[in-house]
Amino acid sequence: DAGIYFNTSTDWTIGTDTSNSNAFTIGNSSSVGASPKVTIATGGNVGIGTSNPDTSRLLVRGSTNDGASLIFQAANLAGASRYVVRPDGDNKWYKSDNSLSMILTSTGNVGIGTTNPGAKFQVKTATNQNIAFNLISGGSLNGIQRITAYNDAVSASVPLGISALEMYFLSGSANTEAMRIDSSGIVSINNTVEIGANATFVN
Repeated sequence: DAGIYFNTSTDWTIGTDTSNSNAFTIGNSSSVGASPKVTIATGGNVGIGTSNPDTSRLLVRGSTNDGASLIFQAANLAGASRYVVRPDGDNKWYKSDNSLSMILTSTGNVGIGTTNPGAKFQVKTATNQNIAFNLISGGSLNGIQRITAYNDAVSASVPLGISALEMYFLSGSANTEAMRIDSSGIVSINNTVEIGANATFVN
């Protein structure tokens, strides 16, 4: 092995490791290739925490398998995290006060304001105030997409408000109007039935 050894209070070496296909390594040892911290393979792939970066251009491995160590962390000068990836597969984004802002779990669920999204997309705005997009499971409507509002334990529904000048409910790929609620509160169903002003009118 050809390399340079730095004999300090903590040993470091840089050089080519013939036992690893002549990869260039930076290691925490007196011998080239021992305790490698950074490895550059002859094909150009770079490994941090691994001596075999053969699966990607940059392969970073954590120090443990328990999900506690960080794979990647972006932080400001004061050390406040902005983005974190852990070996359990969770990707996390943080706010300026270092509290969790958004998470993409290893199962593919996205959560904003929550650490444990129970749906494909869940937003928590306050304690026991969550809105989520998911599928109906079971019953005659099994597999139909829905919008749900529920508490933090996902054990009970909570009120949901929708605010707009007018609301349109569309049907089919052609976006055919099925129902409309206009700014006066009149409900029009299929453009034939209007409900409002304490009366029902059929055109």
